Amino acid sequence: MSEHEKVRRFHEVMGIPAKTRPEMPDEATRLLRCRLMLEETLEYIRASGFSADVAWARFISMDVVSLKATHAPDLAAMAAENADVRYIAHGNDLAMGVDVRVFAAVHEANMRKAPGGIVVRRQDGKVVKPEGWQPADVARLLREWEP
Repeated sequence: MSEHEKVRRFHEVMGIPAKTRPEMPDEATRLLRCRLMLEETLEYIRASGFSADVAWARFISMDVVSLKATHAPDLAAMAAENADVRYIAHGNDLAMGVDVRVFAAVHEANMRKAPGGIVVRRQDGKVVKPEGWQPADVARLLREWEP
């Protein structure tokens, strides 16, 4: 059973709606999903040894190069919080009625960020989109969605 299928099962058991076709979630659901994603991401930041408050401000300003650990990182906690982030992300998919096809399309587009095997990175290590790069056409994918 894939991660996505496991989270779908969790939603079924817990009585959490899991759509099967692309559809905009209502405002309350969107707000909940945003809060859950932020909560789990901040927990991952803390597990990584950083103050979540300081990290949040520096991440927004892109001042991550000078960000220093405030406490010892915990690999087990980092792994657990990362799994929670993935769990929430799969739940976000279910709330929107989308599945791994969207991830696959984004993955294909991301792989085109190294034309001719050349990878360009920002100072912080993030891969930069090359000139002419096109993102996945997720809107088209959703319009043409087949269950």
